[in-house]
Amino acid sequence: MGIMTSAQKREVLEELRGNPLWQVHVQNRYWICPCCGQIGSAWKEPKEMLAEVLGHIRNRCPGSKNQKGQILPIQDLRHRSRFLQIRNNLRKNPTWKFRDSKNGWYCPFCALPTGILVPEEGPISESALREMDIHLRHCKILDHQTEKSEEEIRISLSLRDKPEWGFFTFTGRWICPFCIHATTARIDGGKVLSNGFKEKVRSHLHSCKGGRILHSPSKLQEATKRADAIVKLGSRIRNRLHPKSVWTCQDGEGSWICPYCRKSVYHIRFSNEFSIRESVPEMMAVHLVRNCAPFLEGTPHHKERLDMPGKSDTTIRINKLPPQKKSGDTTRIIQVIQDEIAGLRSEVESDREVQKSLEEARKMQRQMLPNTPTIKGYQFSTLYKPCHKVGGDFYDFIPFPDGKLGVVIGDVSGHGMEAALVMGMAKKAIQIHARQEDDPVEILVAANDEVREDLHANSFLTVTLGILDPENHTFHYVRAGHTPLILINPARKIPVQVLQPGGTGLGMVRSNRFCKTLEPARIDLVPGDLLVQFTDGITETMNRSREEYGMERLTDLLGSLSERETDYLCYKVESALEQFQGKEEQQDDIALLAFRWNRNSELPQA
Repeated sequence: MGIMTSAQKREVLEELRGNPLWQVHVQNRYWICPCCGQIGSAWKEPKEMLAEVLGHIRNRCPGSKNQKGQILPIQDLRHRSRFLQIRNNLRKNPTWKFRDSKNGWYCPFCALPTGILVPEEGPISESALREMDIHLRHCKILDHQTEKSEEEIRISLSLRDKPEWGFFTFTGRWICPFCIHATTARIDGGKVLSNGFKEKVRSHLHSCKGGRILHSPSKLQEATKRADAIVKLGSRIRNRLHPKSVWTCQDGEGSWICPYCRKSVYHIRFSNEFSIRESVPEMMAVHLVRNCAPFLEGTPHHKERLDMPGKSDTTIRINKLPPQKKSGDTTRIIQVIQDEIAGLRSEVESDREVQKSLEEARKMQRQMLPNTPTIKGYQFSTLYKPCHKVGGDFYDFIPFPDGKLGVVIGDVSGHGMEAALVMGMAKKAIQIHARQEDDPVEILVAANDEVREDLHANSFLTVTLGILDPENHTFHYVRAGHTPLILINPARKIPVQVLQPGGTGLGMVRSNRFCKTLEPARIDLVPGDLLVQFTDGITETMNRSREEYGMERLTDLLGSLSERETDYLCYKVESALEQFQGKEEQQDDIALLAFRWNRNSELPQA
């Protein structure tokens, strides 16, 4: 390319100063050429970078011909900028370099596996960059704005990818692979690796005295069995702690005497009622499982009490401390026990705070449930009963500018706070994409990858999303693995219809596969049509005989209420479930959503 004229140089400078197409950069460090989409200069003030930009255009840019070449669209330039930023971070930023055993990339913002294959060495494919870009933009939508530390990502990766990190007691306590002790990090029944759980793992590792050598899976399995045995044994011991029992013998200094080995265990003392009920039984169990040879050999314990001089059979009294000698070692041990008691009390207070927080979360979740819409000629009613203080079932109504109404019902596997958090995230993702799309399939496909990143491997989310057009009386819907819809109208040829078009749950597969599983469907409504959607907590409600309520009972009940008001229908469903369940505890969240196109302006009252 020839020498550029002064006028051409001024033209380039003006473009750099005022044209957004010439101002795309990578992390305020590199300028992106709008002609070729490649890095053309360091990013500086326009006048300072002019010479380097001119050199790029004159000598290196394949897309420029004296600035007369075609300028790339702004979306393409920003797209290329993000790709270059990802490449740069993968090359230089340690938190971007974590992979699982299959080269699956870990996101540095949410610290979760993405399933995107990114080689540790060699070029990265355009498709991988595109998937990473989509994931990162979704992370920002979900407010994961700050990168996690290397330690946080390493812990998350290890918990998901290393077998040695995956041992838990039957009560959910995590077994540290270094010290092989049961920790205070506790996982819920759904095996969801929550942020709180990972933070407790991190806290334990900071104080762990087991070194940094992983124990073998076989040894960890033995440690898990031992920890389970300690908890179960401690529970049995707790029921035997009474003043006349052989389990409450003490020596002259107040230390517990084991009924098996008849040795004083100097750090176990009956200090007060709290320690007797909470810490002492498990401490006794630890001694038996780890240090007591007669117990491990299966020798029966002694039947008679063995109290040393200075102690009587009535030494143990509630709310009264026994006399103790204050030797150096004894004082140290007493302090250790008192510290443990203080810690246990703190945990109890913490549990109370958690219960208070859960109650506040329950109230907040109730307040966040949408009001039923008011549309001329239609009735809407809902039923919602979480089995814990907060739940994973949800429903939503999303108004569209053209007067249509989005109707959503969903169910997150599991219960409690973890399910509630995933539910909130999924509900928000659907709302966000409903602002941009009016097709149920497109909305769920757009939300799918966002949901997928926040679901544990054993978790899933089912949803039915429909769009009601009250002017044309149509209901377009898609069912993503959710329970069937039930359409009821005595005037139809088939009065009760169970509708279940195909579709897999959200977050289970990538969007390209997820889209292919969905079978969109349409209902042309007629006057009197009643459409009921529900979660599986209704049909899976059990009675004392472990019999499920089932679809047959539900459709029979709904068929008998076909001309009743929708509020009365919800009331009758709730009453029927309570009667069927009897005194059995509710095992799953329950949600039901019903709407009807009224045949007449008035319906029979209950």
